[in-house]
Amino acid sequence: MGYDELIAQLRARYPGGRPVPLDEFTAVERLLGIVLPELLRRVYTEVADGGFYSREGELFNIMPDEGSDPIPPTWYRETLTHAPELARLGWPLYDHGCAIWSYVSLTEDGHPVRVWDPVEGTVEEGLAVLRTQRGIPLDDWFRSRFDR
Repeated sequence: MGYDELIAQLRARYPGGRPVPLDEFTAVERLLGIVLPELLRRVYTEVADGGFYSREGELFNIMPDEGSDPIPPTWYRETLTHAPELARLGWPLYDHGCAIWSYVSLTEDGHPVRVWDPVEGTVEEGLAVLRTQRGIPLDDWFRSRFDR
């Protein structure tokens, strides 16, 4: 299944989503100094700006939303400044709750998604645990997460 079919399935599963206009999405990428993977760009600009759920959590928004906590661009910038070791994990993709997040790599082929659980120990210990995970490619992650 290609990206077009996956995007169509996500749209059908989450009707009424509010996609981010492409120019606003690009402005946030420039502000943050990152480039998100093409599939994630398409999800945010063609399906919805995060906020949709599976039974385990919620896709992280890229744009500020009324009542957002945290406000995505601000939170990510602060993370880059105050916790660069977390910023190395990539983009905070999915909030599982209880401070557990999935991050998508912005630099590795296939953009693997890995789970980050800060309860595993200190940030550096947790990063060591996370680095040992192979990760699942972003497109496979979307298929497995939202195809239930």
